[in-house]
Amino acid sequence: MSVTIPEPTAGSVANSYELCVDINTGPVGTPAWDNIPDITGVNPTPAARMVDVATYAHHGKSAQSKVGEDFTMDFSVMAIRDETGEFQPYLVALLAICSPENVGSAAVGHFRYYDEKGATYAYEFTGTVNDTRANTGNADPNLFSFNITSMGDRKSIANPNKTV
Repeated sequence: MSVTIPEPTAGSVANSYELCVDINTGPVGTPAWDNIPDITGVNPTPAARMVDVATYAHHGKSAQSKVGEDFTMDFSVMAIRDETGEFQPYLVALLAICSPENVGSAAVGHFRYYDEKGATYAYEFTGTVNDTRANTGNADPNLFSFNITSMGDRKSIANPNKTV
């Protein structure tokens, strides 16, 4: 009996840094997408929301059905200053959402993430944002770490980098 050994898949390997993240800095209903170029460690994390649907017919075995998802995304952003000393607009927008003065809808951001090369991997969502400083050493670059917890659904979208 011979075993067929599969050949490696032809094509190019997708890289982690090819995932783009944008923040909407425009008013609700009129997106003005601002790319976050100085980002690292992007980790979108969907988790299925399950409910028990077991009945006697399952004879004591578990049975679950997906009813939605919980979604979080973590990433860090390098603090880059402009010529006036202010941080870049996308970082200012992220930090403003985290401001202690912002509560309710003011503490919610609108985001999308997608494959840089145009693959059909693209999503949009809204969520509450929390920040911490990633580096605190005397000679460390200033990195802010962000955790976004979705509010409502994460939706598939057309990849903004998709070419026809």
